[in-house]
Amino acid sequence: MTSEKDVVHCLKIIEDHCGNIDVLISNAGIFDFYPVTEAGSGKLSEIFDVNVFGLANIIKYFLPLLINSQGRLIVISSESYKIPSPFQPYSVSKQALEPLYKAIKLELSVKGIKCVLIRPGAIQTKILDDAIHFSRYPGDSLFEKEFINFIDSVPKYIGKISTSEEVAQLVLKAGTAKRPKPVYNFNHNPLVSLLSHLPAKFKEFVIRKNLK
Repeated sequence: MTSEKDVVHCLKIIEDHCGNIDVLISNAGIFDFYPVTEAGSGKLSEIFDVNVFGLANIIKYFLPLLINSQGRLIVISSESYKIPSPFQPYSVSKQALEPLYKAIKLELSVKGIKCVLIRPGAIQTKILDDAIHFSRYPGDSLFEKEFINFIDSVPKYIGKISTSEEVAQLVLKAGTAKRPKPVYNFNHNPLVSLLSHLPAKFKEFVIRKNLK
């Protein structure tokens, strides 16, 4: 996803064996927790290269195949895009992904290509295990106390956990339905959904209080 050379190599293999594609799915993602204010662009680029620019790379090179087949693009986002995200570069990357997706969707629509966005909640994957059992505390951080409080609060924001098979079934539906929904929300945590609908100032107050 992050190497244009590798994406081109993948494209050549598919062209040689398939000719076209019906559905292109942007699903790759990596995860971490750390103070975003102390990260700098170098560290942030590690997660943005996969979670955001990976989509830009695959759509750039697979676009001709999608146009030829009048295919479909499916992009996996996250419910975490809905709330402010201290110490969560993963959520920040998903919030950056969605405007990129919207621009791509509009451009593809003039070529007759349907686009679908999927925003799942917690899924039983290694990313979730790493989030629950996160233990890399930044001892030299100016936010050490707040960061530890944040890590301790993570489990209560997870809610119900879906299996990867359940999400795969939703992706299959989005890829084969004659008239797919523009957005599929799946297994969202009620607490996160409630927080997302609060007024901005109150939302930020609740988050700050939880960190202190």
